Amino acid sequence: MNSPKLTIILRSYNHADLVSQAIESALFQRTTFAYTILIVDNASTDGSVEIIQKYERQYPDKVRVIYREKNIGMYRSYLGALSETTTPYFTVLDADDYYTDKDYFQKAIDFLDSHEDYTIYMANLLVDDHGKKWAWIDTKVERADFSFEDYLHGKVYVPQEVGQICRNVVYPAIPAILTEAIDTPSEFAYCGDTFRFILHLSYGKAHLQNSIVGVYRILGTGLWTGLSKYEKNAADIYGNIAFDRFFSYKYHDFYVRLMRKTLKTCLDNLDTHELEGKDVQESAKVALYYGFKELVKSESSVSKEEDAAVSAMTWRKRVKYKIYLRLYRYLRRKLSRKGIIITLSSF
Repeated sequence: MNSPKLTIILRSYNHADLVSQAIESALFQRTTFAYTILIVDNASTDGSVEIIQKYERQYPDKVRVIYREKNIGMYRSYLGALSETTTPYFTVLDADDYYTDKDYFQKAIDFLDSHEDYTIYMANLLVDDHGKKWAWIDTKVERADFSFEDYLHGKVYVPQEVGQICRNVVYPAIPAILTEAIDTPSEFAYCGDTFRFILHLSYGKAHLQNSIVGVYRILGTGLWTGLSKYEKNAADIYGNIAFDRFFSYKYHDFYVRLMRKTLKTCLDNLDTHELEGKDVQESAKVALYYGFKELVKSESSVSKEEDAAVSAMTWRKRVKYKIYLRLYRYLRRKLSRKGIIITLSSF
C-alpha cells in the first residue's frame, strides 16, 4: 500500500453528537492516494471515545487515534499531533465541523503536487450559526493567488481551517518558540488557523479556489466562538504580538498597526460598557494585560537581542515609543479600575 500523502488532524473533545459526521466527511473522500485521519481526543467524557473507537476498529488503515488520559489543553494536544505528522500535506478539522465536497482532498493535492511553489490550497466554506448560514469568504472571485507580501498589505483572505490544506514544510519538528508558548497567553494565538495560514504563507504562495467544501459550526462553546467581542479583541491584540515575536520582529511596523486598530476597538467597547455584568474569561484578562504590556515592550525595547536595532531607530520612532509608554500607563490604570486586567503577582 502507498504511504499516506495527507494527514487530517481531527481534534475531539466532548462532541459525541457531532464527531461521527466529522469523521465520515473525511473518511469517505474520493482520492487516488492514501491518507490518514489522526484523531486526537482530549479526554472526552461524553461518549466520544466509544464512537471514535468504533471507527478505529472498522478502518484501521485510515484512522489513527491518540487518546489523552487527561485533558492537557487544546494547544499542548495539538502540538503532540503535529509532532506525529510526517506526510507531505496536512489539514486540521475540529469534531464539530465537517466536509461537504467529497473531491476536496483530491483537488487540493492535485494542485499542490503540480505547483511546488505553493504551500496552501484554500477553499471557501459555509458558516452555520444555529441554522443561519453564509459563506466564510465573501467574494465573487472564482480563484486567486496570494503571497506573504499580500498578507502584509492586507490583501488576503484568511480561510478557516476547514478550507485550508497545507504543504508540510515545518513538521514533525516543532519550532522551539511554539513549545515555549505552552501554558502562556501565546498558545491561544499559535493554536489557531490564522497562525497556521501565516506560517505556511511565509514559505510559499496560497491558491484560492472559491467553492464550498465544508461547514464551520458556531456553537458558542468553542475557544473562539465562546468569547465576547471584547474578549476576541483582547485575544487579537496578543495574537499579533505573538506573531510579531515569532517572526523575530521582522514585520514589526505591520503588527503595530494592527494592534493600534484593535486597541481603539477595545477602548470603545469599554466606553460603551459592553462588559457590564459579564464574566470576562481569565484567558482574555491575561491576553489583554500582556497585550498592553508587550505592546509597549516591543515598541520600546523589544528584547535584549533587539537592543541594537532599537538604538539605531530614528528619533521619530523613539518619540513614538515614549508616547506608547504613556498610553500604556494610562490604559493600565483605566483597565485596573474596571477590574479587567490583573497584576503580575497573580501569575
